[in-house]
Amino acid sequence: MTPPSAPFRLRSDLVHAQIWSGGERIWVLKDPLTRTFTHFTQREHSMLSLADGRRTLSELCEQSERLFAPFHLTPRQVVCFFSEAKVNGLLVSDRGSPSSQSNSDRSSPWWANPLAIRLPGIDPTRFLDGAAPLTRPLGSTAALFAAAMMIVAAGIMVLTMFGELADDITTAASRFDNVIILLIVIATTKVIHELAHAVACRRLGGQCGEIGVMLLVGVPCLYCDVSDAWMIERARNRIFVSAAGMFAELVLAATATFVWIATIDGPIRDICVTVMVVCSISTLMFNGNPLLKYDGYYILSDLIGLPNLYSRSRSILVNAVHRLVDRSQTSQGFDPSETLPRRTFLIGYAVASELYRLFVYTMLLTIFYAWADSHGLGGLAIWLVAPLFGLAVWKAVKPLLFEAGRMPRRNLANFRRRTAILVGAFIAITMLAALPLPRTVVAPMISHPLNAENIVVSKAGFLRQASLDGDHVSPGEMVARLVDAQSESTELSLITRRNQLKTKLDTIRDRRGFDRDASASIPATTQSLIETKKQLELMRDERDRLQIRSKVEGVVYSPPMSTAWPGTPLDPQNRGCRLEGGTHVCVVGDAVEREAVLYLRQQDIELVRIGQRVTIRVSDRSRGRVTGRVIGLASSPASELPNSLVQAGWIKPSTIDSIATPYYPVRVRVDRQAVRLPVRLMASAQIEVEPASFWTRARRWASDSF
Repeated sequence: MTPPSAPFRLRSDLVHAQIWSGGERIWVLKDPLTRTFTHFTQREHSMLSLADGRRTLSELCEQSERLFAPFHLTPRQVVCFFSEAKVNGLLVSDRGSPSSQSNSDRSSPWWANPLAIRLPGIDPTRFLDGAAPLTRPLGSTAALFAAAMMIVAAGIMVLTMFGELADDITTAASRFDNVIILLIVIATTKVIHELAHAVACRRLGGQCGEIGVMLLVGVPCLYCDVSDAWMIERARNRIFVSAAGMFAELVLAATATFVWIATIDGPIRDICVTVMVVCSISTLMFNGNPLLKYDGYYILSDLIGLPNLYSRSRSILVNAVHRLVDRSQTSQGFDPSETLPRRTFLIGYAVASELYRLFVYTMLLTIFYAWADSHGLGGLAIWLVAPLFGLAVWKAVKPLLFEAGRMPRRNLANFRRRTAILVGAFIAITMLAALPLPRTVVAPMISHPLNAENIVVSKAGFLRQASLDGDHVSPGEMVARLVDAQSESTELSLITRRNQLKTKLDTIRDRRGFDRDASASIPATTQSLIETKKQLELMRDERDRLQIRSKVEGVVYSPPMSTAWPGTPLDPQNRGCRLEGGTHVCVVGDAVEREAVLYLRQQDIELVRIGQRVTIRVSDRSRGRVTGRVIGLASSPASELPNSLVQAGWIKPSTIDSIATPYYPVRVRVDRQAVRLPVRLMASAQIEVEPASFWTRARRWASDSF
């Protein structure tokens, strides 16, 4: 880092304010050009004030060391302090121009934070002051207490009705127009979120410098710049401003919960469920998470009294790597009173925040790639996903590479130490990448009775009699009986003819003693009787085909619902209806034991083996309660996919070059359950396949994608 040239002085246009943080008074300096805020302790602010344009660098070092006595400051630490102040634009060079002017005129590129792209906004001060009489009652103690009680009551209701909520979430997600509803809900809730920040900041004496539109993960939303909250004196007031947006979202989620309870299935219920999910998940995963620089981050900073938490933790992490690579180097960090527990916490926070940022980027890019791949655009999405992921990784490791990796080679020992550390890090990363990690395959499934037999009509007829759903049948017992008027008429005619031929044959035999002509007709009559009996036997076989019998012992289950039926063929109101050949009448299977049929894509079926453990994600049961084992694999794709899975959105058959995407059925025996699973339950199942390393997964992913 290049030392600043002297003489130099502190900029006169900076705004100075004292605030409480961590139980002590600190100084906040606001840069009116860039609207950035820098925090200093009392001693640091006094040290910065020494830069009056007349003191030389040696005088600054001498007086700074005297200012921080009994702590010993090295000249390098003093140079680093003023160099950082100059880079941040707080100092004016001897030529009289702000050192940050070039930085202030250059805005950050949009790709610096692709999750939240801000567009230019306007000053909302007049609007907020005009709306103050309307918003002032919302900040009263009574209103806040009532809102908090409403949030608690809604949370209790969600816990007691979680199974029903999970079903409604699945139903809402399967509807065609849910994407549009989701985008509208995200945009609306974020507008309320940001307005809550602005109103709270203005109410407590802060300024809302700008309000405008931003693209939050591609969705247009409102944003409010309430960074002036750093100038508010009391920490609890700053925390209130930071928490106002999340509190408003939770109130909105609580309101949606009460409406959800009071409504029946329909668009309003879908909207309420979407609002509940968006406000809760986004609040916890993004806004409330202190590892991202959103509301939770600023709340944590004020709670523990560590302003500039992210930049300070990154700086300490870089210094730690610096000292690890070259022990002869002294710390560039300025605060000599930083304790070891505090440094350890900051290093841990820096590592955790960067890992979580990479996790969020990876998750979002994976979701985008999965969506593009399901629409046949996987190859094109790779060219967009790969650079964005590389950019995120580069942004995380760049400070370590360019600040901690460029150390002077003072001697051979340091060079060997750096080389050993780099080689060791490379070996550790390689070993971690080659370490087999648990792997799963997720697929949609539908449940069936164990040893199920599908009862299908083999000959068309009219339903005269049928077992009811839940009846127990034995092997050979009739499940349904059909009738065919034409077949019955033909059989009756054959019986009549058979009886007539038998009577005629008996008469001829009685007359053959005195009538020679009668004896001659016996062979022809006998042959006619035999042919008639054969025809009658065939007709009886046809009649038996109309009597549908079970081949196994078990319970009768209704077949899947069909648009051609008012219910199912087993329902009493369908007696007398005509059943064509091939009609699915019912299923006969075990009363308690269940098996599931999973439908896997072609690229996943090769990982599955018989005996592998399966976990079924059932909404009304805890994770891992419903398990099973793979008992059968199909060697060829399913010729026909279940309509119920397709219509519910569990399977989305797509075509590539007019060839349908193949799905392979996999049979799974479900372990015995205290509460048996419903038949034809649709859910998501997870197969625990053989562990694989990162390199194996990357190689397989590349082969599937290109």
